[in-house]
Amino acid sequence: MMRVVVLASLLSACAAHGIGKPQWEYSGKEGFDHWAEEFPSCNGSQQSPINIDPFFTTVGAFEPLYFSHYHEIPEAESITNNGHSVEVKIKSKNQPQVSGGNLGATYTFVQYHIHWGADDLRGSEHTINHVRYPMELHLVHHKNEYGNLTAALEHPDGVAVLGLLFVISEYDNPSLAPLISHLLSHTAVGEQNVTKDLYPLTSVLPRDLSRFYRYRGSLTTPKCNEVVTWTIFDDHVPVSDKQMARLRSLSDTEGDPLVNNFRPNQPLNGRIVYRSFLK
Repeated sequence: MMRVVVLASLLSACAAHGIGKPQWEYSGKEGFDHWAEEFPSCNGSQQSPINIDPFFTTVGAFEPLYFSHYHEIPEAESITNNGHSVEVKIKSKNQPQVSGGNLGATYTFVQYHIHWGADDLRGSEHTINHVRYPMELHLVHHKNEYGNLTAALEHPDGVAVLGLLFVISEYDNPSLAPLISHLLSHTAVGEQNVTKDLYPLTSVLPRDLSRFYRYRGSLTTPKCNEVVTWTIFDDHVPVSDKQMARLRSLSDTEGDPLVNNFRPNQPLNGRIVYRSFLK
């Protein structure tokens, strides 16, 4: 295993995250209740996350999702605490891609990041029947034809995000082990850990990829661009109490515990939420 620790400024970390200015938080004077003051698009009509009520979703005729190069072990992986989340990027000869699933195009993987709570009763951004899960992982992709995430943010179909909801398990999730182990010595905001102790991206996916919800929405952090096709998997992924405790030991930009980094549910405003399964 090779590990290189690089100190970077918070501004650089946030710019890499593609979330615009760093002057926002989840609570306080710059919390989500005030995002629209600095970022007007956060007050749009197609915002995310949402509560998904399965009884009020519409069954769609979805083709299967196709994952290209998701099974390949990357050459390197960077893990960054950007003050708002833990973000993971990979370096790979063949960058992973997702298509099918009625996405209408091929989307290239950019990064994944995690949202979690101070306890097991909260943490996820999306809720199912108003049930909030302890953790949610977002796999972010940009549409191939736009070339990169920055350009894709200017187009209504620019971004596809796969959302995974986690439930507490008695045992550690081995696919999260490399990430969690590097967090043991990786807590400072803006600190980047580059490692070759890696798993393929398929390891974080749920077992059943055929059951999911689909809707049109936005980024869940400023600038809240309404450019996202959301896919929320119905099958849950396990995470242990020990692994959750490690995440909760991280610090935010103020040196406080980095917890409850999730945005509340946003109004549906007449949007249709589809599901890929009958029951």
